[in-house]
Amino acid sequence: MTTPRRVIHHACWYALLGPCVGIVVAIMSIVAIALQYHESPDGFLAHLAAILPILLLVTWLIGAIPALLTGIAVASLPTGIYTSRYWRTLASAAIGLIISVAIVIVNVVIFTDRNLMYFILREEIFRVVAGAGLLAGLLMGLIIPRLLPRAVSHPQ
Repeated sequence: MTTPRRVIHHACWYALLGPCVGIVVAIMSIVAIALQYHESPDGFLAHLAAILPILLLVTWLIGAIPALLTGIAVASLPTGIYTSRYWRTLASAAIGLIISVAIVIVNVVIFTDRNLMYFILREEIFRVVAGAGLLAGLLMGLIIPRLLPRAVSHPQ
């Protein structure tokens, strides 16, 4: 597969499936964190189930841009790294983590007046986003090269 086709292939699949993996991490983290602060877990889980479609849509929309950028970066890896499943998966996980964290840090710096070091060290949302980016990058690095359309060699 040529590099431009690989970039388009990875960008589309990462943007489509990457946020779905991140959603799983985000929802598990939200439930684990929120259950620490609620007296009745049943009421919280019922409320979470009621807003689940909205939560899925919002988290997918938030994760689509980092996933798209991760897909483009992974597709642009040098051939030696890309052809090795082990190195491609590690690189994809690292790129997903770095891009997710970078986007959150830029948003905190631009749109809030919070202390950045406090945000990184103390806020749960930072760890949720970092974990989602890491796991999504890891899983996408493993499965995306196997998804259709794959390169087909034509006899000459």
